[in-house]
Amino acid sequence: PIAEATRELILGLTEVPIAVVSSSGRAELEPVLEKAGLLHRFETLVCFEDVTRLKPHPDPYLEGARRLGVSTPLVVEASDAGVAAGEAAGFTVLRLDHPDHLSAALQLHLREAGMAIDLSSRLLTLE
Repeated sequence: PIAEATRELILGLTEVPIAVVSSSGRAELEPVLEKAGLLHRFETLVCFEDVTRLKPHPDPYLEGARRLGVSTPLVVEASDAGVAAGEAAGFTVLRLDHPDHLSAALQLHLREAGMAIDLSSRLLTLE
């Protein structure tokens, strides 16, 4: 199950391209995201079938960035292998102590960077 605060955050970030990068298979991941009503919100999913080397190698995050058309994505991770993969790709990594803490951790990270998420207007803004 996906925490409601996380679900609301993902649904609210309509102006930000987002992807899921997972070592799970697409057949395992898509039903979870569909059941949570989130599958449509991701521009792409990078699963184990999409890369030759999985996390902690940078390949999954490099592929995700390529598909999103971005050069400096923010990687949000709760696993050691994922953090290592994001760092090996050269990206900024926001480490979560638990996946349910995504909303609070991301909002704190953005505030520290001088940005904010306004979910009522669905915008990421500079403060």
